[in-house]
Amino acid sequence: MTESGKFDISFKGTDLLIRNISLKSASHLLPNINFIQDSHAKGIRCSPIDFLKIYERITENHIPIKLRFSTDYSLPCTLHPTFQLRDYQKKAMQAWQHASNRGMIILPTGAGKSHIGLFTITLIQKRTLIVVPTIELMEQWYQRICTSFKLDPNKIPLKELIGRFGGNHKNIKPITITTYNSGYLYLKKFQNYFGLLIFDEVHHLAGKKFRKIAEGTIAQARMGLTATLQESDDLYPILSKIVGPIVYQESKEVLTESGNLAEFEHRKVRVKLLPEIYKNYLDEQMIYKTYLKKFGFQSNAFQQMIFRANRDPEAKRAIIAYNRARKISFNAENKINAIQNLFSHHPKDRILLFCENIEFIEKISQYFLIPTLTSRTPTSERKKIMQHFREGYYRILASGKVLDEGIDVPEANVGIIISGTGTKRQFIQRLGRLLRPMPDKKAYLYEIITSKTSEISLASKRSRK
Repeated sequence: MTESGKFDISFKGTDLLIRNISLKSASHLLPNINFIQDSHAKGIRCSPIDFLKIYERITENHIPIKLRFSTDYSLPCTLHPTFQLRDYQKKAMQAWQHASNRGMIILPTGAGKSHIGLFTITLIQKRTLIVVPTIELMEQWYQRICTSFKLDPNKIPLKELIGRFGGNHKNIKPITITTYNSGYLYLKKFQNYFGLLIFDEVHHLAGKKFRKIAEGTIAQARMGLTATLQESDDLYPILSKIVGPIVYQESKEVLTESGNLAEFEHRKVRVKLLPEIYKNYLDEQMIYKTYLKKFGFQSNAFQQMIFRANRDPEAKRAIIAYNRARKISFNAENKINAIQNLFSHHPKDRILLFCENIEFIEKISQYFLIPTLTSRTPTSERKKIMQHFREGYYRILASGKVLDEGIDVPEANVGIIISGTGTKRQFIQRLGRLLRPMPDKKAYLYEIITSKTSEISLASKRSRK
């Protein structure tokens, strides 16, 4: 079955390298693993995610093995949680354990998914890599870790165990938080150091680039956390393979009824375009729809138009018309009046504004003299703005897409969607910013929608159950 001598296992780049075995023998021993011949290195290569399968199969067959790396991922000291899990969080944790410490947990935003992840670290006591979408979430996880653990007496300070790898930080510690971008770019630094992987907003991991983080690390304990995934999603087969299946999920209705999420109301506010502006909207829509009708596009129409745009001027003009019509409906001037009315209706509440267009949200910010968070806002300024909002110095905060995912703002109880995509995921994330429970909290989510435009159908798609 194998050549003479020990199997020699090491890393080469982002791959696992196995020497002293032929491609034919390896494929016979482990037929479900994709091995590649590496003649230069005199061995075969495969994805690090397959390490445990390979190791177990080799040891089952009593084949000598030499590892060029350590598989001891123990923390340097014992961590103890400073918090307790709620009943549904305990059930989620137990389901993950029963699935051999692999799998995804689906809970509404605000239900405390991060606490489950943090408790997991104290449960298995292994070096942990936490992967998040943004720098803001990296900082939020860091602050939460600093207050969620205690150490045995006379041990090293807790902060010496926690590292951040992203933005201006390049520290790898026994517990490290990184972004998906940094995890992909610096994969070699992470691939063998951690025994537990926690993927926050795990749906990001399904992208071709980011899935390499999961495939390129040998950690077997893996947890995915998100509010927006179902087994019917196209992403699910990929995520199930590299993280594990959905092991637990609960709806926001059940958790709201049990008092674990804030009660909320969802209302739609309609506004009209001015007559001349509406004529411009209809003209642009006509150009777009005429092109669609000409070629009979139905499914994936916009993608097909983009594909044709380089060689077809009409397609290019139709795309421009589509974007202009979308911008007109999203940025209707009467939305400013609607926002003013909602501000008057909630004179003391803490309000978040969500908008797709940076220029329009900046216009609103200047009109109402309220702070804004967008992709243009420097990191240091973002921290100050968020801190002032949490402390109550700012009562209203306007945002592009920066607050769509994961940011913890339990003080906010009113959300105003000025514009958004038709995806349920974005809608659920924005609603989730308001649902984190606080005593006597009642949340309100408003959607300001331009009548007689395509924004009506977008709003219907995203908020449909």
